[in-house]
Amino acid sequence: MLMAGIDGIQHKLDPGDPLDKNIYDLPPEELARVPSCPASLEAALDALERDHDYLMQGDVFTKDVIETWIGLQTRT
Repeated sequence: MLMAGIDGIQHKLDPGDPLDKNIYDLPPEELARVPSCPASLEAALDALERDHDYLMQGDVFTKDVIETWIGLQTRT
């Protein structure tokens, strides 16, 4: 998570406005506009496959390690 945060700072990514509302009380139309993280392991693995360059900065991980880790995860 730290590497993702540093990547966001380096690329000047906008984290968005804070959400000062209870998401469980939002109507479905408003909830649909709230950004979210992947909702499943498969979606998270797909996102990691598409974007993992930030994990290889500073020789922390290698492409081989990332691909092996993704391959070891259970996909349903």
